[in-house]
Amino acid sequence: MLSAMRLASRAMLALSLAGVLSGSAVMGAHGSVRPRAGTVTTSTTLQLSAPTVSYANETAEQFMVTVSTASGTPTGSVMLSAQNNTPVCTASLANGSGWCAVPSATWAHPGTITMTATYSGDGTYAPSVSATQSFIVAKDQTTTTLELSPTKLVYGHEQVGTATATLVPQYLLMLDNPIGPIIFTGLNVYCVDCNVVQLGPTKLPAGVTKVGAIYPGDVDYSASSASVQPLVVAKATTVTVLTLSTAKVRYGHEQAERLVVRVNPQYKGVPGGKVAIMAGRLTLCVLSLASGHASCALTAKKLGPGTYHLVAVYHGNINFTASTSARHTLIVTR
Repeated sequence: MLSAMRLASRAMLALSLAGVLSGSAVMGAHGSVRPRAGTVTTSTTLQLSAPTVSYANETAEQFMVTVSTASGTPTGSVMLSAQNNTPVCTASLANGSGWCAVPSATWAHPGTITMTATYSGDGTYAPSVSATQSFIVAKDQTTTTLELSPTKLVYGHEQVGTATATLVPQYLLMLDNPIGPIIFTGLNVYCVDCNVVQLGPTKLPAGVTKVGAIYPGDVDYSASSASVQPLVVAKATTVTVLTLSTAKVRYGHEQAERLVVRVNPQYKGVPGGKVAIMAGRLTLCVLSLASGHASCALTAKKLGPGTYHLVAVYHGNINFTASTSARHTLIVTR
């Protein structure tokens, strides 16, 4: 029994030595036999299809590998790795050459990627590693456009208007597209994760406001801006109302007459500025509006006995048009 065991052990040793001498196999754990890499020197060359690719289009980058030797044709595969030995793809050799590509369109964030090709060898040919090659993942370019609807508004009624920014990347994906933020210049609005802004009443003065849209970009997408567009805000109309405390006063007691003026806006907002109360060409009062109102009392003997037609004239301001009240009759008796 012992003799049989010794014979088996010698046979296993002979097989192991034969494998080592031939270079085709090595003894593994528990007496198993596995192939080993050959000893014929090889040289692995790596070429890149492009020096730069865009984020969201990274599959356009392909790696061409060639494993050469003095004679014969190496077989097997080549592992493509990025910095820190991160596996990227595997190229299977055919006639000593092969290729593979970046596995996904958004495989890496923008930056410089350094690649190495490692040939694992086969039963005849030894492993080899290429020189490093680098390519750049650039930010995906974006285009921002702006639409104003409508382009003409009235002060105090700006809420009917909207500003819409459209952000489009060069390489459009079903997922992972930029969505903001958008800065609406001229409107002083910073819109996070949205692209439509509804204007607010009285937020813009009457006149022409230049509105733009800016996408500031992020780690993967470049910044872009829309062409500036004019937004016209017209002055709101007004209605001026004059009220007399009495229609008849006695001469010398005109101070009993109190004149009240109210200026109503077309929409929202508060008219400001000056109002003059006139009796023909005679100016009775010049008032400053406060919250759209003003009032004054006549002075004694300001008007002689007679009949007068009074109006209030609002001169308007930057946001509101001028207007004149209806005429009111004041009688000054003796």
